[in-house]
Amino acid sequence: MSSPNKHVVFDVVGTCISYENFFEAIESRLGPKLKTHFVNSRLLGYAWIEASEKEYTYLSLSGKYVPFFSILGSIFYRTLGKAGIAEPRELATDADLEFLLTAFRGLKAQEGLVECFDKLRKAGFTVWALTAGDTKRVSGYLEAAGASLPGENFVSCDTIGVGKPHPDCYKYVLDKFDKEGLDVWFAAAHMWDASAARRCGFKGAWASFWEKEACLDIFGEMEVQAMDLPGLADGIVGYAAKKKRQQERELLAEEKDITTDNGNDEASRIQQKATFRDEDELATFEVQHQQEVEEDAEEPEERRITGTPELDVGSSSSSIVPYSSAENEYTLTKRLDMEEQTGGRLPKSYFKQSTRNSHGIF
Repeated sequence: MSSPNKHVVFDVVGTCISYENFFEAIESRLGPKLKTHFVNSRLLGYAWIEASEKEYTYLSLSGKYVPFFSILGSIFYRTLGKAGIAEPRELATDADLEFLLTAFRGLKAQEGLVECFDKLRKAGFTVWALTAGDTKRVSGYLEAAGASLPGENFVSCDTIGVGKPHPDCYKYVLDKFDKEGLDVWFAAAHMWDASAARRCGFKGAWASFWEKEACLDIFGEMEVQAMDLPGLADGIVGYAAKKKRQQERELLAEEKDITTDNGNDEASRIQQKATFRDEDELATFEVQHQQEVEEDAEEPEERRITGTPELDVGSSSSSIVPYSSAENEYTLTKRLDMEEQTGGRLPKSYFKQSTRNSHGIF
């Protein structure tokens, strides 16, 4: 029996792997010096990472691919200068830089990583990774966390030769999957990453623990949003189950050979029932439907038209006046058109008038 064609591709650094011990290393090594310049260690670390990602992306887009870690080391002193430190090389040394880069090489797993992968695999998903980092370093992060992936399931942009979020990165991974019955997701704690993958054909799953604010106005909606990695896995698995229930309902409707031709109310009702999300919605619908049935039963029989141009109302006192020779051509045409559109039954609004003038004009 073939395995399910269900896959979740993860960003790694910042999503599966936390930056926390990198920030702690900056504080322990440079914290007291930074404070004299009113520079926050965590904010410096964030600016350093973000600036490195920007330069990595811009170089890649310009046709010059440089590995991310090389850029991270190169722009350290520039980042210190942009933080307001007039003489960065007097505050920090190359030894300080190497200490911090060593901390970055030893990043630890994000809380709940192993649980997240386990939940997805138990639900039939294959787990993949797409990283801007180098294979040896980043796959080492996962291995140290007890969440290693098979080599064929780990993809580095170094191999592709272009960096995220270029569409070629995501398409490179998509091309590895059989398109028949494919259910494929991209999971990240970076909205720019998840949204870029989504535009290339993935479903998007975003965890908020890193960025906090989704900024949906610029990135757009995701199929799944969660606060942490286990919650992200739950959302992905639950989304698939929800889609499966919807497909089962559609299949049930097809098996009943439902048709809505000629205003088939019962068929329409069955189709509507198949779309309800829970029992409360279904119960509300059934009550409304029963009220409609009772209203129809109370409707005077003379209001039902058989398709002939005359109404046998049996009484001159009735508010409904039979067709007469005085009825002009326009009125007759209008009534016949309405009969045709309603299948021989005129709407109640057609009979609202209690009187009719002597010329038969409605």
